[in-house]
Amino acid sequence: MPVRLMFLGTGTSNSTPGNPPSTAISDDSDIVLIDCGGGAYHQLSRTGSGFSHEKVSHIFLTHFHVDHVSGLPDFLWGEMWNSQGSRVKPLNIYGPPGLNEFWNRRLMKFMDREIPFRVNLYELAGGESTRGPFFTVQAHKLRHGETSTA
Repeated sequence: MPVRLMFLGTGTSNSTPGNPPSTAISDDSDIVLIDCGGGAYHQLSRTGSGFSHEKVSHIFLTHFHVDHVSGLPDFLWGEMWNSQGSRVKPLNIYGPPGLNEFWNRRLMKFMDREIPFRVNLYELAGGESTRGPFFTVQAHKLRHGETSTA
């Protein structure tokens, strides 16, 4: 089974030619996002190469710095108000310890409404792993910030 990779953003929050960090990995049935920097959702809409936002099943957040999560509100909002109707497929979001707090205390307050589709949240500490439809992921602690994982 071929797996394809697309860099949706390789920059930072600074004004640069590249969008903030986000990478998409696809087996043509599912798409996994590694981080969801600003513009990631729109980049998926523009590609025309089989990388479609409808196929995103998993999002892995490496840490909660704004350049790595700033596209998450766009992604959720876009999936709620898509011209084809609201997303039905569940979305799995993985992140380091603190993901549930980030979701409930920051992101949901910013969104100011219920998400009309199922979102499953999973916290992965260093050394923990998970499997998906075409991948296995193991979290590793980084020295980038208190909750950073790779």
